[in-house]
Amino acid sequence: MKILVFSDSHGIYDNMERIIRREMPDVLLYLGDGLRDCAAMEYLFPELSVYKVSGNCDILPPKGVPAQQELVLENVRIFFTHGHHYSVKAGLYEITQEAKSRQADILLFGHTHKALVQRSGDLWICNPGSISHMGHSTYAVIDLETTGILVSLEEV
Repeated sequence: MKILVFSDSHGIYDNMERIIRREMPDVLLYLGDGLRDCAAMEYLFPELSVYKVSGNCDILPPKGVPAQQELVLENVRIFFTHGHHYSVKAGLYEITQEAKSRQADILLFGHTHKALVQRSGDLWICNPGSISHMGHSTYAVIDLETTGILVSLEEV
């Protein structure tokens, strides 16, 4: 299963459309700050499974869009949120502890616009960066293979 992870599009969604067409994912996870952009992707790709959370810039998010979610895909538990409620700009301790308390295999967050992939024990930690930045737009790809989890960062 191939999962694309976008965050912080801030009104610039052309990169998202181009990447979805190129990568042909099974699932899209959107980490907030551009829910209207995510809605445009849902319209353009109605066959794509989309899960999303709201960010600090998503003023009055639509009903049913939470600030954080847990999702289990192919027996892999994913905890994802925008990150501002966990003060991720000050450090990752609080959000990492939350993910571990939920027994997550993967933690995803945005907000900082700084792409990151690292491990903490058995926990994958990933921030896809910002898909909106001109010249340095990034996103994440998660492959759930029979041999395990593979998380990578990609540049547009």
